[in-house]
Amino acid sequence: MTFLYIIINQNKKLYIGVTDNPIRRLTEHNKKIGAEFTKDQGHYDIALLEEYKDLSEARKREIQLKKWSRSKKIFLIEKYRSGQDTRQKDK
Repeated sequence: MTFLYIIINQNKKLYIGVTDNPIRRLTEHNKKIGAEFTKDQGHYDIALLEEYKDLSEARKREIQLKKWSRSKKIFLIEKYRSGQDTRQKDK
């Protein structure tokens, strides 16, 4: 399985990525390993997880979300936190 994830820090900065192990990847971000964007941004928590059967599906979703406005991403996170389906193809 592959996961699309959004993480958020105390300053409400968002980062979107793809991984096969979200807990390990979050630990890496918080240890400042990997993505340059997260290295000087403080502690992150998972804001959203979506599970996909393969990497190509997860990457397509990652590309889609990275094009979205911040407000649309926040709305998606709020849906996730309330237990609603987030994998619908919002355009």
